[in-house]
Amino acid sequence: MNRSKQSSLPINDQFDPTRISLRLSVTEKCQLRCCYCMPEPVRHDDNSLPPLSKEEIRQVIGSLQSYYRISKLQLTGGDPLVRADLGEIIKSLSCEQIPDISLTTNGQALKQWAKRLQESGLNRMNISLDSIDRDRFRRITKTGDLHKTIEGIEAAIEQKMQPVKLNTVVMRGVNEEEIADIADFGLSRGCQVRFLELMPIGAASRRFETLYVSSSEVKTRLSREFHFSPLPDSPASSSVNYTVVSKTGLTGVIGFISPYSAPFCSRCNRLRLTSSGRFVGCLKLGNSIDIRSILESESPSTDRLIVEAAKKVLSQKQNAAVSSNTSSFQSKEIMAAIGG
Repeated sequence: MNRSKQSSLPINDQFDPTRISLRLSVTEKCQLRCCYCMPEPVRHDDNSLPPLSKEEIRQVIGSLQSYYRISKLQLTGGDPLVRADLGEIIKSLSCEQIPDISLTTNGQALKQWAKRLQESGLNRMNISLDSIDRDRFRRITKTGDLHKTIEGIEAAIEQKMQPVKLNTVVMRGVNEEEIADIADFGLSRGCQVRFLELMPIGAASRRFETLYVSSSEVKTRLSREFHFSPLPDSPASSSVNYTVVSKTGLTGVIGFISPYSAPFCSRCNRLRLTSSGRFVGCLKLGNSIDIRSILESESPSTDRLIVEAAKKVLSQKQNAAVSSNTSSFQSKEIMAAIGG
């Protein structure tokens, strides 16, 4: 199989069509049942597809690298820490010369995993933190223990997987009154704090109009406590970032991810690979292509077929005129099934 990379790719060209960011889901399973992601128990019966194996994952990465330059690889789920061979997966991928390998987790098992993840070659960490109030955290997550997530955050900081980014989905009447406290909590520990808009996908679509809070409203609220200075825009980034100084002298970085009020579709180079073996091009469009049959065929054309599948879902995203209203979010799947 061809594993050679194209050496002529322009390193600083943010809009190079062969430069992609890959979100790789390693499992749909999660310890939590967050109200906007996976609120109901999910049945995994005997007919459900097992997640891609470590070997299949590396096969897909290698095939993609026969054409694309993967600038960023983010491991997601469900919660990746549910998967027992996660350390082996990261070790395998760290040999693929991808400059930035990160992981998104709810942090419930992170205290036990942090040292192994760092030793396996993980560069940095995103941790979901939707509340720092114990009871509210439990209501949002249904089964979560805030103490475990905080211990996980501290373990990631101790292992120097920098930057540690804390992700908060802001919801009206749920946690919007906590945003300044969450910002203080993260910045005081040297973490970057990012506030995410709720998306009308899966479970969140049912109560979206009631729960949605725009990033502009969040920033306005935070401006009462923080002075914001914009950081240079990164065209391929989903987050708009600012350096901040609080009234008490805390400094750091706060970011806003605004897929609903300020869609970044035109600059998005993100490709998703679900744990069941589907390429997903766009959360709004809900477009996907199953590549599992390609992997199982062991064809000499595997590299070409996988690249063609990736090109197809990415071109559908790039060509679609996606507006920023609710009807433009066409995916009906729960977030855990498509990589969070």
